[in-house]
Amino acid sequence: MDERDTLLWQLGMTYSLFQIVASGMTDEEALRPPAAGAWSVRLYEGGRWRADRADEEPDPAPPTTAAWLLWHMGWWWSDVTGRAFGDGGVQPDEVPWPGSVVAAIARVEDCHARWKTGLEKASADDFASTSLRDRCWPLRGLPFSRVVAWVNGELMKNTAELGATRRFLGAV
Repeated sequence: MDERDTLLWQLGMTYSLFQIVASGMTDEEALRPPAAGAWSVRLYEGGRWRADRADEEPDPAPPTTAAWLLWHMGWWWSDVTGRAFGDGGVQPDEVPWPGSVVAAIARVEDCHARWKTGLEKASADDFASTSLRDRCWPLRGLPFSRVVAWVNGELMKNTAELGATRRFLGAV
């Protein structure tokens, strides 16, 4: 078993947890704020949804709705996948909330499929590459395998936040 196999196994395990946590979520639940001042997604004139955000994340970070978390997952995963295996990253404002939980989960599913396909095609040299790594963020100068480990960790963290938000709302 090599590093790629281990990281792909971890991705699969973490993604299966996301599927369990996201199952049965409704639009109403996803948009319900868990606390005052929670970041969410909002419908603006012209029918475009945008996520609350700041260029510099506040400390402490605000609570977020499940919809915001799903948007965030779709954005960062689209960005890192585009940087690693595509034509480049995407800015947060280029990835609007798609308007429903079903569509947001479909976006995360698409991100998972594209990322997994890229990893399956990557060679051992790619996993060791720092030049491939330097196209991505937030870690520079480290092997690409560290980016893969970060993606798995970020997916796990976001899944845990999603589950905690749903439990707080009494939805699961």
